[in-house]
Amino acid sequence: MRSRGAFTIVLRACLATALVPTLLAAITAIAWQRLQQTANGPAAPGAAAPALALPFLVAAALCAMRTTRVWPLFALQRPGADFVQRLQTGPLRGRGSAVAAALLAQLLLTLPLALLLPTWLGAPTMAHATVALLARGPSRLDPTHPTVSFSAPANIEWQRLALRAIVMVPEGPLQPTRLSLQANGQELTNSLPAFTDTGQRAVATFAPRAFTRVDAVWIDGTLPLYFPPGSVEATAAHGRRTVGNAAIAAGLALVPTFVALAAACLVGLVATLPTVTMVAASLLFVMTVGDVGPFGAAMRAVMRGEWLLSAPVFAAALPLLALGSLAMALAMFARPRLRA
Repeated sequence: MRSRGAFTIVLRACLATALVPTLLAAITAIAWQRLQQTANGPAAPGAAAPALALPFLVAAALCAMRTTRVWPLFALQRPGADFVQRLQTGPLRGRGSAVAAALLAQLLLTLPLALLLPTWLGAPTMAHATVALLARGPSRLDPTHPTVSFSAPANIEWQRLALRAIVMVPEGPLQPTRLSLQANGQELTNSLPAFTDTGQRAVATFAPRAFTRVDAVWIDGTLPLYFPPGSVEATAAHGRRTVGNAAIAAGLALVPTFVALAAACLVGLVATLPTVTMVAASLLFVMTVGDVGPFGAAMRAVMRGEWLLSAPVFAAALPLLALGSLAMALAMFARPRLRA
C-alpha cells in the first residue's frame, strides 16, 4: 500500500462522512439567522459570524475525527495496524498523506459554502482593508490628557473608524465619557456613543477622505480611557468582493484541523485511539469554539466586510502553523527511536 493509498482512502471517507452533515449545518445556519432576524429585527452583519462558522466547524470536526479512525497508524493497538505498518513506506507511515487528504476534503466541502453562504447571511458585498492605527505618544485620555493622537497610512481614502477602549476607574461621580474625532485637525464626528464599559465598540462612518492623523478629543465624563495597540482601526473606502475574502477564510479554517491532526500524529505514537481522539477534539474545540487562533476572527472579518489580507488574522495563524509543523516533524523522527 503506497502513501497515495492513505490519501485516497481518507479523502473518500471524509467526504462520505461529512458531506451531508455539512450541508445540513449550512441549512441550519441560514434558518437560524432568518429566525433571529424575524424575532429581533435586522442586526449588524458581524452578529451572523457564529452562523457562518457552524458548517465550517462541522466539516472540520468530522474530517479530523474520521481521519484518526480510518487510518490505523494514528494510534496504538488498532486492527490492521501491523499489516499496514509492514507495507507503508515513509517516516510518517502514510499519516502525512492522511492529514493532507483530510484538509483537502474539508476545503472541498467548505469552499463552495464560503462563496455563497456569507451573502445569504447578510455579509457586505465588498470587503475593505482594515488597518490598526498607532498611537503618537501617551494612549490615556482624560481631562488632564484631553487628546490622544494616532497615525494613519498616507495616500489612502478612509470611510470608517472603530474604537474599542479600556475604561478605567472613574475620577469622581460615574459619568460616561464622550469624545470627538478629528482628522488632520478637522472635526470628523462628535456623535460617537458615550463610553461606559471596557470592550465597547464605537464606530464612526463618514464620507471617504484621506488623512494621516486622527485625534481622539475629550468632551466630558469621568471615566478615563486607555487605547492599547490595535484598539483603533481605520477602514479603507475602496474594497474587494466578499467572495474572495470568504475563500481566504476557508483556507484559514484549515489551520485548526491541521494542528489537531498533527498533534494526533505525535500522540498516537504512544497512545491508543481514545486518547488520540480526546487530544485532537480538545485542540479543535479550543481553536474554533474557544476562539484561539484565526478561525473565529476570520468568520467575523468576512461578515463585517473586513479584508482578511489586511487584518491581523494571519499573525494569529502563524504560531499555530509552526506548532503543527513541529508536531509533524517530531512524529516523523520519533517513530524510529521508539522502534529501536
